Amino acid sequence: MVVSAITSDYASEVEERFGVKRTMFVLPMGIALLYLLPVFAPVLVFPMFFVMKGSNSLIFPIANRYINDHIESVGRATVISAVSMVRSVAGIPFRIGSGMFADAFTPIAAVTALGAVFIVGGLLLHAYAPPVREPARGDATPAD
Repeated sequence: MVVSAITSDYASEVEERFGVKRTMFVLPMGIALLYLLPVFAPVLVFPMFFVMKGSNSLIFPIANRYINDHIESVGRATVISAVSMVRSVAGIPFRIGSGMFADAFTPIAAVTALGAVFIVGGLLLHAYAPPVREPARGDATPAD
């Protein structure tokens, strides 16, 4: 909880320095790469969890601000609630699948497999449907 509080305090500075697009690519990829480390040295799972928690605390305020800035004021709360629900529901198959994988193999193998899936999925997502797009001219919708 302390790690989350400290890192979320720096979200605006990270966004200013690196931009939304770069931050939304580098942080999740960095987390996914950290998932691969425990297979080489299992003790690395502990710092991985701290970095993962801290990175998530950086990502969510930046993503929420981006969504907030690109939605008109009418219906904004509904869209933000829907995005939050989709984030929660999207994690269910990964939680179930990784638990089944860990039961069949080992927890370290499950973490490594998740890291590989996240890296491949993230690269495909950014290649074919980037979550942060450059606005076309005249398409910018400033926040109210």
